[in-house]
Amino acid sequence: MKKLISIALLLAMIFSTFTACRGEEPADEQSSKPEAESQQTESEESSKLENSEDISSAEESSEDESEDNVPLNAEGFFELCGQPYINVGTEMPECFNPTDKAHLYSLSLPLPDVEGMSTHISGDNLLINYWDEEDKGVIYSLKTLEVLAEIDMPYWFSVGAIDDSGFWVVDKSTASVKLYDKDGKESTAYEGREGDPQSMAISTAYVSPDGKFMFYCTEDNNATVIDLEDGSEKKIELGVDMSVWNIGYSNNCFVLSFFDDHFLLYNPYNDSVESYVSDNVCTVNDGVLDCSDMGFLLLSSFKDERKMFMELEKNEYMQGIYGGYLAVGNSYNTGTVKFYDLVQGKHISTINFGDEIYGIGIFFRDNGTVFITVSSEGSNEFYVYDMVSAAKNADEDISLLICTDEDIERITAETAEEIYKSTSVELIYGSKGNDFIVSDYVAQPKTNPYAVYTAVNTVKDTLALYPEGMIKEAWEGGYNGLLMYLCGTIYGTGGDSLGEAGAFVSAEGGYLVMVMDITEDLATNIPHELSHVFDRRIEDASIENALDWLWQWENIAPAEDAYTFMYADYESNMRYTIYGEDNPDRVWFIDGYSRVAPTEDRARIMEYLFIRENGELDEVFEYENIKNKAILYSYILRECFPSCNTDAPLYWEKGLGTIDESVLERLSK
Repeated sequence: MKKLISIALLLAMIFSTFTACRGEEPADEQSSKPEAESQQTESEESSKLENSEDISSAEESSEDESEDNVPLNAEGFFELCGQPYINVGTEMPECFNPTDKAHLYSLSLPLPDVEGMSTHISGDNLLINYWDEEDKGVIYSLKTLEVLAEIDMPYWFSVGAIDDSGFWVVDKSTASVKLYDKDGKESTAYEGREGDPQSMAISTAYVSPDGKFMFYCTEDNNATVIDLEDGSEKKIELGVDMSVWNIGYSNNCFVLSFFDDHFLLYNPYNDSVESYVSDNVCTVNDGVLDCSDMGFLLLSSFKDERKMFMELEKNEYMQGIYGGYLAVGNSYNTGTVKFYDLVQGKHISTINFGDEIYGIGIFFRDNGTVFITVSSEGSNEFYVYDMVSAAKNADEDISLLICTDEDIERITAETAEEIYKSTSVELIYGSKGNDFIVSDYVAQPKTNPYAVYTAVNTVKDTLALYPEGMIKEAWEGGYNGLLMYLCGTIYGTGGDSLGEAGAFVSAEGGYLVMVMDITEDLATNIPHELSHVFDRRIEDASIENALDWLWQWENIAPAEDAYTFMYADYESNMRYTIYGEDNPDRVWFIDGYSRVAPTEDRARIMEYLFIRENGELDEVFEYENIKNKAILYSYILRECFPSCNTDAPLYWEKGLGTIDESVLERLSK
């Protein structure tokens, strides 16, 4: 896990009591232009915590402190959202079969051969809906695995949990509501009405966990709440000219989510409406506002402007969260899930279910266990993970940030200033992140302060892998400086530009400019683009020393047509590449993009030299010609950059072996 900043807005105190909103189960702009170094105030220093031990040992806040300013820790955050921390385990039923993974149990359930299915958890019961011609559902007891009921599912339906291990099912073609208790016994809460699906056109529906109210919306933005005890109904004025895409439930309120990041909370018990507008794309997860994105976790509540932030790996995303426990999936390795205890600040475990898995479903239960569905090409498997017991043995610390948007923007600016002082790289981001003039490209700004924060820290971590002074050496003597624009998607506007670019380098207004799409993989794109920057230094050094290193590079090419000098259709240029040659001796390039030009060849090599798993070189360097070219490139950098003159291997050199001019002889054979 990347190094995470451990900050919370705590003054070494814990808020002992919170007004908890009990949740139910539902479905600026910144620039880093150099400024005078700002002094950190005493309150800012005291707000930084090094790890979760500081949180757990904090003292109780003073009585005269106002509730709005009370410091917040992770446990208090989840209590504020209506998810109290669960630290008392539960006894596993005898029907749960232990596996070879600690605290993980398998469930043997007879599953028919159908097109697909969905699963729903309510307390101690499981409802599986099978997608076939008959649309059947089966309710199982998670205590005994016995079948409690087999039910007929409507063709169009919504389904969810009610209190005491029951379920509700809404037929969206008639608005009828059926309830199933903990024993699977069916009752009709609302008969619905006659009519065809087109006239009803219910887009989404939800039943309150106590089974007393049903709220539904139609595709023409009409909203209705039905009292399931007396059958009365009431039209609700939404006051928003936008379609409802989801309904959840929190703190005795139906939570309506709109496509414009707008939320409406309707309380059927007092007929009140509250409206909220979020700054980011959000969903509601059991009372927690989830604004997470690929690469980071971002949570907030309806009750407080402070947010919980955690940096994830670049390909990771939140799969589920409840009561301080977090499950994280990986878009590249779909068979792996990570579990965390956010209250204790610990990584609990990483469980790999196999390489052939295409999907994992996570369902948190209120007893501290997690129900897991694992789907592969041939079957679906069910597991239960004893999260609370596993968390007691967790010892790997993680770091969290609890802050406001203003706090994260301040920290980001401080980090950008730190980068400038150590590397002379000036960062431009936020709403100014696309404020560059390059004729063939235009970019979307990326203004989410937490996404920008993550990107800036990735820049910091990546630049730290280069020798001190190397980045500045790359532009000194020919340019005023190196600017790095952190933006969103970069679009080509014609000419020789690509349709989209993850990053590029240009010379603009006396500066070298690196434009970086922060939604791409910055950790490898930065080395790629810096290689293009280094080429300018190499060219100047070659002229000064009368030794043309760039010519030497082209001279070792396997043939005159090795480079195409055209970006168009590079995917088809597979000759001499890993993907186009069966004979390893004929492999000189990583892929077709490497063959576009010598500068792209070197940039691609440097990019892959920064891909390290457990410190090991990427497998592309198992090809001798590619590895020798990496050695030659490293030797050229040592010859052209004074900062690289060191006896110790540089970051990208590790695993390559001896770096000297003998590589030229090997490549010329």
